[in-house]
Amino acid sequence: MSQRRYVIDALAALLLLVLLWPVIAACALLILMFDRHNPFFGAKRMNGPSRAFVMWKLRTMRGQDDGLPTGGNKSHLVTPLGRSLRRWRLDELPQLWNVVRGDMALVGPRPPTARMVARYPGAFRSLSAIRPGITGLATLRWAMREHRMLSRVGTAEELETLYATFILPRKLRIERLYTRRRSLALDLWICAQTLRLILSMGAVSPLPRSGWSPERHARYRTPNRHPPASARPLALRG
Repeated sequence: MSQRRYVIDALAALLLLVLLWPVIAACALLILMFDRHNPFFGAKRMNGPSRAFVMWKLRTMRGQDDGLPTGGNKSHLVTPLGRSLRRWRLDELPQLWNVVRGDMALVGPRPPTARMVARYPGAFRSLSAIRPGITGLATLRWAMREHRMLSRVGTAEELETLYATFILPRKLRIERLYTRRRSLALDLWICAQTLRLILSMGAVSPLPRSGWSPERHARYRTPNRHPPASARPLALRG
């Protein structure tokens, strides 16, 4: 872990916590009032092949974390308030505390579950040199497409097949690109583009469920491995 990068991330996260604590407190109070649950939810994630930590989020669902993303098969478990929190990514704000603790960075590969690490140990071992992030290049490039695809999933089995065999390998390729091109300028660009993406996704409603099967892979094109040249910082051009 780069000590300098950690100090920058920790100071930025502390500043954001100072500015955003009223938002986090208001969201937590609303969860207590309407959903009658502990507003904070800790999910076990991995920081390297064998290092686990608890990633904090605001609770948006009923039930336990199964280590898989939320798709159409779990849409009935998302609370009405949780849908709004997810839409604006407010449920991710407690992860700023993970950044302060040193578990995560502001920008980096998203922290995987032990289940996914066991499935792709070599790929995640190659990413273990840097801390997982609240946002990242793969998150930025795949957010809208992943939202559309997972919203159509009907069962847990379909979701795991789609995510583990189609989405995740492509995201891991982008994460490896990020580790090779990592720089402060690139991180600032990713943060700015993430904010823009959140504002655009705030208008996105969940899609109706429909079945998915491996045969439907052909419908989806392989994502671009690089951001558009016109929108990339110099760190990614060439």
